[in-house]
Amino acid sequence: MTKEILSINKDDYDTEVNLKVPSFLNFGARMGALERESFEVLMGRQAGKDPNAPPPVDIKSMLSDMADREKKMLEQMPAEFSGLLAGFFTEIENLKIDDTPPVYDEKDFECFNHDLQALSVVCPEDSDWDKAAEAKVDQFLADWPEIRPRVLQALCDYYENWYPQIEHFNDPILMPAPGAPDLLEDRARITTIYLHEDGLIGLGGECTWEDEHALGVLLENGKVIDCGYASVAYEERYEEE
Repeated sequence: MTKEILSINKDDYDTEVNLKVPSFLNFGARMGALERESFEVLMGRQAGKDPNAPPPVDIKSMLSDMADREKKMLEQMPAEFSGLLAGFFTEIENLKIDDTPPVYDEKDFECFNHDLQALSVVCPEDSDWDKAAEAKVDQFLADWPEIRPRVLQALCDYYENWYPQIEHFNDPILMPAPGAPDLLEDRARITTIYLHEDGLIGLGGECTWEDEHALGVLLENGKVIDCGYASVAYEERYEEE
């Protein structure tokens, strides 16, 4: 599989190589489009354009009502306390809030344009990008068409177990109910290949259902042995003594 080495960056611990692999069949072909669709639905709700959405919170009225209640409470407090707090609640009551819906242009949506053929390779700690490391990456890329369905099924199984923790977010675009593996085909993507000293390979990436911890898959001889947060892909595994 043809690849282009864009840059090699080395620090005190790691060596990271940035690649462009034009023929790499990544996941996430529609991931950016789905993220944008979800964002635009959210904007519509904020702007009151979605008839099925609950009415937006009137923050100005809410703060004003809170200040009125607190002022009544202050009237029953000793003067030394009420005097200290009165100014604070007056500031809340007079707080200026701009609740005008924001306006977006195409530049604001550039973050949803993902380069699915851009991959980073992270070498084991204190090691260099050499012929052996490159050979491992080349072999992985050559085996990827066979490995890919296994990774997709692992993602599907992981998501099905994870879904009860996120279904309350009620975003059917980014977090739909579990179904066929194809459902996750566009909701995850691989961004990083981690080479381990013991021969394991980690795949780090992004997914639509977990912004903070992202996604990680660990491979041994082309088989998925773990799937979860991004740390699954890059953390060293230690055998119990």
